[in-house]
Amino acid sequence: MKKIRLIALTVAFLVFIAGYRMLVTTVNHQSQTQADGQKIEVVVAAQDLSPYTTLTKDMIKLKKVLVDEETKGYYRKPEEVVGKVCLTNVFQDEMLTDRRLADDKAEVLGLSSRLEDGKRAVSINTDLEQGVSNNLRVGNYVDVIFTGTLKSSAQGSEEAIPAGLAMERIMGPQNPANAQIVNDSIGNEFSVIALQNIKVAALGNSFSFDSNKDYKDEEYVSVTLEVTPSQAAQIALMKSGEGKIQLALRPQEDSNVVKEPRGSVLKNYEGN
Repeated sequence: MKKIRLIALTVAFLVFIAGYRMLVTTVNHQSQTQADGQKIEVVVAAQDLSPYTTLTKDMIKLKKVLVDEETKGYYRKPEEVVGKVCLTNVFQDEMLTDRRLADDKAEVLGLSSRLEDGKRAVSINTDLEQGVSNNLRVGNYVDVIFTGTLKSSAQGSEEAIPAGLAMERIMGPQNPANAQIVNDSIGNEFSVIALQNIKVAALGNSFSFDSNKDYKDEEYVSVTLEVTPSQAAQIALMKSGEGKIQLALRPQEDSNVVKEPRGSVLKNYEGN
């Protein structure tokens, strides 16, 4: 009787071991099959990429990688990422995700991503008057007017001569263009439209325009302009002296450039 029980226990143990091995094998096989089924083609970096790199077709490729339920934000098509900009370092064969990329005009990239090629951004501190009473918006266009005092004297004399006479001696009659004086014989003050049709790139630290936002009470103490390198140098020179910069808002669709002979304020009263 004891012998029969021993045999039965032995057989039961062997059956249990065999069943356990079969179960483990089946589970492993299913897990492997499931893992293989989650290998999908996603967009990865074809080379090491640094921050602020704008992606092109040759910088990316498709590669089969293992993903799980926690893997999010990946891209399946190359055209979905071409033109986007890297926010962080991305190493070769790393998966590209929406957390590591941004649209080329996204605010997170800063103002530099919005400047035209060859342009520069230069800021001007403004008060209420200089900034057109807070009526400027990003994307508007302005003229830059410079006002100052021209200190000049006749040859061999220390006596100051009026700005109009000094300009005429140096640059000829009615020059420079777009300049204004008090009168040919009165005053050392002058103004000139130094730059025309200049784009407003930012107001304060805001460089985007939201059509749904109410800007009625929006205030700013600086205006950033998008200019050429030489225009940036001219603005820097105007800021360094004793003169003053004034901005004049242009109609949005008016790109005409004005070129008028030098005038005078008192000319408006001649004959009255």
